[in-house]
Amino acid sequence: MSATLNVGSGQTYATIQDAINAAQQGDTVVVHAGSHDENVSITVNDLTIENATGEAVEIVGQGAGFGAALTIGQDVSLS
Repeated sequence: MSATLNVGSGQTYATIQDAINAAQQGDTVVVHAGSHDENVSITVNDLTIENATGEAVEIVGQGAGFGAALTIGQDVSLS
């Protein structure tokens, strides 16, 4: 059975990465409005990531030189 994992202020998960780490195949990560200062690595196959409200969601890279703000693992497909 798939789950919906909510990310943002006042939601179950504070970061997108926390939700992705808890996700399993077929789950949906719903990102609520705001700026998310983190690097995100997607390693779960068949994962849906969507915007909760249609408002802007921004992922801002962290760390030295910021690097990639979003990394999708090998053989991972997203919908």
